[in-house]
Amino acid sequence: MIVLNAVGDIALNKRFIEIIEKGYGERIFEDVRCCFDKADINFGNLESTLSTRGKRDGKNQLVWGSPKSVNVLKDVGFNVLSLANNHSFDYGFDGCIDTVKYLEENNIQCFGVGDNLRSSREALIIKHNCIAVGFLGYSCKTTNGRNSNKNSYGSPSIEYSYIKKDLRELSTKVDIKIVSLHWGYEQYNYPSPQQVKLAHKIIDAGTDLIIGHHPHVLQGYEIYKDKPIFYSLGNFIFDDVVCQSGGCLKWNEENKQCIIVKMNISSKEVCVSELIPVRLNDELKLELLHDNEKEVLLKKIDYWSQMGTNKDYGKFWKNFRIEKELKNCNPKIDYGYILKNLYKIRPYHLIYVLGQLKVSLRPIAKYLLIKFGFNPSQYH
Repeated sequence: MIVLNAVGDIALNKRFIEIIEKGYGERIFEDVRCCFDKADINFGNLESTLSTRGKRDGKNQLVWGSPKSVNVLKDVGFNVLSLANNHSFDYGFDGCIDTVKYLEENNIQCFGVGDNLRSSREALIIKHNCIAVGFLGYSCKTTNGRNSNKNSYGSPSIEYSYIKKDLRELSTKVDIKIVSLHWGYEQYNYPSPQQVKLAHKIIDAGTDLIIGHHPHVLQGYEIYKDKPIFYSLGNFIFDDVVCQSGGCLKWNEENKQCIIVKMNISSKEVCVSELIPVRLNDELKLELLHDNEKEVLLKKIDYWSQMGTNKDYGKFWKNFRIEKELKNCNPKIDYGYILKNLYKIRPYHLIYVLGQLKVSLRPIAKYLLIKFGFNPSQYH
């Protein structure tokens, strides 16, 4: 048997950089270290570049961590990481190459990136206790990452034809197949109906376990044909993100809650044995939840999971999205102040107003698109 622990997004960015550079990295994981000690495979989604070089990507939110973070992750027990996500190439190919190099030098195996489509789709195979386990990783195009193609580096996109072919080839080499998917809507506690449909197809194509991430919050899970599907494991450890345009993307309490999923793997199946609730506290330390807090989070996960099996899930999802997007319709313009100070207006004030109008109108446009049944992204 193999004991597998799986967690969500890992980014030792921003304030964690200073903590690790000062040599206090082990304190971050003090309370949860016991959960990883007895596992054979500790898996997570590494959502940052670990490098001191590379050309910055042009997008607004870049995630970077110190190369010394590798020592911290190794010390906790992480030995398998997916890099198939939208931040692995935030500092170009050089930044990603360094990340892979540092991980491999510390016996942390990774997958989901490559210098072309073929290499990025190569499976990671681990053999332990006479059981062979294969990992495949894919990242959805709409997550604003870099997807590989025939002649260009990146992560493979979530294309069913790729996944089906890769699983077929992998089936002759391993006993158990695990697929890591970077997908979903950020801040949503539910997967889209399209994601559910695709997940079922991937199980039917031969995988034994699906582990999802990207929404930065927890979502429900299901057991489909005796195979576990975790749609999103949330942020495991992830500091706020500094935006290149100024400001900062700050996480709320939901973004700081996660679970460690403990599973037992035999040569024939994957069985979920325990969900361990965890939270990142204000001191930037991971802590195990106990008593009422633990029970409340587990009940939330059960509720999200049950809603996903609702026969009217498509209708529920549509209404949920409308409600979610309408909550974002919150104009932040003080029109009274502007009218009282018209004589002070300068061109940059007008640019600010137009920018705020764009932010305010975007959710309304999304609402109308959803209301009339148009979904621009299949898997988001």
